[in-house]
Amino acid sequence: MIESRSGRRYQVRADHGRGGIVRTTLLGKILTLVANKLATLDPAGIGIEMEADRPGWCDALNGLPGILGSAVNETIELKRLIDVTLPLLAEVSVSELPLPAELADFVADLNRLLDQPELTPHRFWQESGAAKEAYRRQVFMGFAGAEKALSLDWLHGFFEKASAHLAAAAARAESAAGINTYYTYSAEDYCTQADGSVEVKRFRAAPLPPFLEGFVHALRIADPQSARRLYQAARNSELYDRKLGMYRLNAPLGDQALELGRIGVFNYGWLENGSIFLHMHYKFVLEMLRAGLVDEFYADIERLLVAFRPPEQYKRNPVENSSFLVSSGFGVDPRQHGRGCVARLSGSTVELLQLWTYLFFGDAPFISGDGELRFQPKPVLAARLFSDCERSAAPFATAETLPAASAACTLFGDTLVVYLNPQRRDCFGPDPVKPRRYRLYFRDGGEETVDTGFLGQAAAEALRQRMLRRLDIELA
Repeated sequence: MIESRSGRRYQVRADHGRGGIVRTTLLGKILTLVANKLATLDPAGIGIEMEADRPGWCDALNGLPGILGSAVNETIELKRLIDVTLPLLAEVSVSELPLPAELADFVADLNRLLDQPELTPHRFWQESGAAKEAYRRQVFMGFAGAEKALSLDWLHGFFEKASAHLAAAAARAESAAGINTYYTYSAEDYCTQADGSVEVKRFRAAPLPPFLEGFVHALRIADPQSARRLYQAARNSELYDRKLGMYRLNAPLGDQALELGRIGVFNYGWLENGSIFLHMHYKFVLEMLRAGLVDEFYADIERLLVAFRPPEQYKRNPVENSSFLVSSGFGVDPRQHGRGCVARLSGSTVELLQLWTYLFFGDAPFISGDGELRFQPKPVLAARLFSDCERSAAPFATAETLPAASAACTLFGDTLVVYLNPQRRDCFGPDPVKPRRYRLYFRDGGEETVDTGFLGQAAAEALRQRMLRRLDIELA
């Protein structure tokens, strides 16, 4: 049937695959994802089960799907998706959302389950799973073609209940050690059905030893008090490498390591098992900053960031990221501790670039204010990052000179941005300095001064269009 189609062969069709392409909105697609993921919570109502034989980001745990593995990371990210979508519903100009009838019925089934707080997590797993499998059987070859409309008010209520349900699920993963990232399940009580299938009446949930990934995702939704608690838990756990001052991918896995997959073939402290996996380490450092743990970040910056590490220990150029650093858990050869292995141009570099832009410009330097575009950076720079004396701007711009008490970077590749901090104070904390004046140097030789805390529409557009060769920002 697929081969008989003249074009766009893999688009979902009506008439169970024989009709026209089924179209929906972005909200319809989000709802499809939310429904399928919500119905895939594990029997304890904590993590989302691993489907399609894939464990998620940490693909070295490729044995985990085979032992009924689940991950709290996906639970948290599903909640984040819902929480991002909820306030946007108010901006939708229609009152209802037409959906394929099968999807609308599936979502309605889940809503009925959410309206029954007395349901145990195991019962929710049974009934939501049955609804999901029924839905998938119906749409395996395509939708029938009929539509049902759900009102936006009804969807708002559904999303609110789903968010609360997922918040409770993530809370179940919390422990004295912080948060559990992965779980496995085994059947403790079950009976065999007449058709040969098995009904499990009770599972035993077993959390894996701590993984840094769970702390990263938990920090994204944590309030300030919870964020500090999570940070301290990670710091006091075996995830923290006290010798290197960095964070390991995972704690020791013990005798079960080989059952979990490829991760078990590596000596602890090396590559995908207990090393300083730089991609995830930098994710954790970035979430520390976003969660407001700025003092903690600067207290350890020389150890947290590869650029400040001793080259004789890192054993490669410290401006180059690595896939991983050998952690002190590697007992085979202590001389290797802190050594960077396998150059990397993807994950770890992207995380460092995002961390750098956050430090220099904040989370969202370009914003909409009073109906116009604005450039309003919120740097998170420590006083000690500003220079003591005048210096050359190389390698930013060889013909430029930077004054004392300045910190510089490039924006959009070739616009030199210079922060001037004559008071040499932090850009964060109880009494921070903030942008107060801008000096614009255009590529055509023109100059302009803006005495406000932000650049308005015209100047912000000029900056984005790379019409500036240099931008000085005075802090006060």
